[in-house]
Formats: sequence, structure tokens, C-alpha cells
Amino acid sequence: MKFIFYLVIIIFLCGCISTGLPTPREFASIQGGKLSIVLLRIICEWKDGTPANPYHMANLTEMINVGIGSFLVGGKVEPVQHRYLSRVARKQGWMYLILEPGTHHFVFSTLKTGPLYRPRFKVNIPMNNQIVYAGTLYIYCRGGWKDILGEKYCGDLNASRMDVLNEEGAVVELANDYLSDFESPQTILMQRIY
Repeated sequence: MKFIFYLVIIIFLCGCISTGLPTPREFASIQGGKLSIVLLRIICEWKDGTPANPYHMANLTEMINVGIGSFLVGGKVEPVQHRYLSRVARKQGWMYLILEPGTHHFVFSTLKTGPLYRPRFKVNIPMNNQIVYAGTLYIYCRGGWKDILGEKYCGDLNASRMDVLNEEGAVVELANDYLSDFESPQTILMQRIY
């Protein structure tokens, strides 16, 4: 019985995170210019200036959630599943989305703030771009907590202090490590719209 208990705990701690490259079907659509890999990095800083983890260790609940919407459909924001190239990239704050060309609106929230949290950011994904780097979102947390291992997590966002940074060197290195079958990333930074 103890074995089963420990097995369940190990599975819980490992989580069911979605890591790895795009599926073969997505790969073909990306090569054909119908879809793009959109790379984002989220970095969080606790109110005392120390780093906070944007992702939960077991991925049962993300600390920072991403929603995508469009004003063309009334501004409705739908949550998206975070995807990661690897556990190492995830620990560094990197995630990716597979999106069609067009204008996409991002909303970042926490469990506390909910999905309608402001501000919104937009990014224009042009056709025939295999990899688009939308920027690094630097989030200042107003509150959070520590887990039993001392890892800090962001629990409440400071909307007035969300900055988009350009880490082109880091994204080129990431793409060389994990996405070498695709063209080099094009930087199209997301812009805060309100």
C-alpha cells in the first residue's frame, strides 16, 4: 500500500506537463506556412525583488495563465494550454503556442485575478513565419506564497508593472537547441494595448 501511495506522490510531483515539439500534423502546417510557433517567456519577480516561479511544479494549476482572444469576436478570451519545449525551458519561463497568422490578443492572469484581468497585449503573426518570438513578459507580483520546498510563486499580478522585454539572443539559443528543423525566429514583440 505504501508503494502505491509513493507512486501517486511521484506522479503528482512530476505532473502531466505538455513538453516537446509540435505534433507531426502541426509540423507540416508550420512548414507550409499555415501555422506558427509563437514563443513567449514569462519572468516573475516577487514584491521583495526575488524571482517567483510562473509555473506550478506539478502543472496541475499554472500560476500565470494565458488567455487568447480577439476583438473581432467581442473580446472573448479563451484560456490556452501551456506547451513547453522541455522541462528545462519551462523552468526558465519559456512556453509556446501554435497559432494561425493574424492578430492575437493575450491576457495574463492568476487564479486570484481571473480570466478577465487587464491589461491586454496584442501580437500580429504574419503569414509564412515558422517561429515568432512575441517577447518576454516581466511580471511584478503583488503577492504570492512559498511551497514547502521554499519555491516562490506569483499569486497576484501588478497590472501597472508588466513589461515586454526583447531577449533575441536567448530565443535564438532556445530555437537552436529545440527547433533547429525550422527557420530562425522572427521577433515581433507583443504590444500592450490597455
